[in-house]
Amino acid sequence: MNQASEKKRQDAIKEATLKKVRQAPRRCSHPGCSNYAIGSHLIQENGVLSVIADDKGSVIEIYPHAVASSFKPEQFKNVSIGMASVFKGFCNQHDTMLFHDIENVNTDFRKYKDCLLLAYRTVVAELIEVDNTINFQNRLRSDLRLPIKMREYYKTQKAQRILAKKDCQFFKRSIEEELDGIKNNSFSFGFIIRSMPKLDIAASFIHGSANTSFNPYNINAALIADPASSHYIPASNPVFINLIPRNDHTVLVMGSFRDYKIFNNYTIKDVLAMNDKDALKIINYFLLATDGWFMSRRLFDRLSFQDKIEKMFEVIKNFGKSGALDYRFNIFDGIV
Repeated sequence: MNQASEKKRQDAIKEATLKKVRQAPRRCSHPGCSNYAIGSHLIQENGVLSVIADDKGSVIEIYPHAVASSFKPEQFKNVSIGMASVFKGFCNQHDTMLFHDIENVNTDFRKYKDCLLLAYRTVVAELIEVDNTINFQNRLRSDLRLPIKMREYYKTQKAQRILAKKDCQFFKRSIEEELDGIKNNSFSFGFIIRSMPKLDIAASFIHGSANTSFNPYNINAALIADPASSHYIPASNPVFINLIPRNDHTVLVMGSFRDYKIFNNYTIKDVLAMNDKDALKIINYFLLATDGWFMSRRLFDRLSFQDKIEKMFEVIKNFGKSGALDYRFNIFDGIV
């Protein structure tokens, strides 16, 4: 079998395995609920995704890291806003009950609770994605149809995924305690809300993953640590980012845990004080480092015409090789 055929065979195995993992039923993520989860929207369909959708109700999903090694512009297809950002997070009852307040198109997110709810939904979606990745890689590690070298590679990813899952569990529990008033007025999370120029982009994600550059003792200690313990120390410093398009502007809701540094020694409060141009540089950096955000077809076509989509993938390819993202490239230059 030639190299191309072998790669195609391996990709088919991985694709089928991932499909099984993601299609498996899940229980509701609300504490104490055993109902099955429905397909919830991480990013609200009506009033958010619909603002940047085309006449057919579609948007473009951007996942640069997933296809950076063999990028072709036609790989990006329109996604129906009814299917965009769907994840199995909550049962119908809790999805409706928990997020009713923030799904009002007039919500301005000035309340701390509203920002917590945005972060909560994002954490749960990230936790499910990490859990799916762990299950996916566990299956591949034991799949004898795959070469030994590939199976060994997935073994090396185990520690980081477990740490990421524990951190997600920790932040999920921390937000739940604040929402339930267990930590009344503790304000463990900090958020900023600011109006940005209209971007034609919708996003909801966490930036920041578990740090596995510890010495072996600390890795082992972290792997056995209980994320439900009050003594648990997270290995990551996540930034919660939401870009919410409105008709004439975009709302940026950005949060962090205990006002940690988020980028180049900046805190979220620094981002609030920046002018639009500098704030867009920060947003640009986080978008370039993330998969699974959405833009309108008209913005995608405009960026493609300026060769910025191709340049974005060149930057990300280099990031994969060097580990450093060249944030001097800004997709918003000449656009906003």
